[in-house]
Amino acid sequence: MEDMHIHVRDAVDDYSKLKLYIERCIDLGLEKVLFVEHGPRLSKNHLSRLDTTDKILKFKANIERARKEYPSLQIFCGIELDFSYDKDFNENNNKLTDIGFDYVISAIHHYRFTNGRDYLKAIIQMIDTCRFDIIGHMLLKYDWKNCLDLIDIVLDKAKEKEIIIEINTSDRSRWEDETLKYMLGKMNEYGITYTISSDAHSVKEVGYMIAETTKKVEEFNSKKSFLIKK
Repeated sequence: MEDMHIHVRDAVDDYSKLKLYIERCIDLGLEKVLFVEHGPRLSKNHLSRLDTTDKILKFKANIERARKEYPSLQIFCGIELDFSYDKDFNENNNKLTDIGFDYVISAIHHYRFTNGRDYLKAIIQMIDTCRFDIIGHMLLKYDWKNCLDLIDIVLDKAKEKEIIIEINTSDRSRWEDETLKYMLGKMNEYGITYTISSDAHSVKEVGYMIAETTKKVEEFNSKKSFLIKK
């Protein structure tokens, strides 16, 4: 099993705290994990932990140390970036990615939408303007059945740029079963890679709903039934 979106908070520069996350991952039987923290945030109410080169290099050093100490666990180092409509903000984020991460997650955090079409158009703009590897917690809780054309555009652009789609298992962003079935079918159709991720923000949240969602993914993929019920 994998958990490819785990926020480590103060463990960015505190190795003793990072070990708590690692030991939790091992206890849960996880084999592959991605430790991340937020880069620059649009909202002043949220803390950025990876917004300078010094912080990023310290984080990367701790990840490298962990890899040596825990060779049985496949550990990746990442950053989660905010999408902005501001060009300068996105360009600064793009420069941060040049420092080097195994994976860069990009997601919409700051903006609020009242319908799925506007949200998915923002996702499309994010793909067009930002450098990243994974679309984080893509929300499909709006009127997503009326947005299938935009979902196709997202997936087509993701395929072109080899971008991964995250299947988020948190209560905030987890897809309903029908949505999951549909998205699996479309991602398989487009040949897009996806990750399964808890989006944990504490040690106790690591692995949340990972086993259950992994089982569903395997079951739905085996049945190959992805029709939408109108």
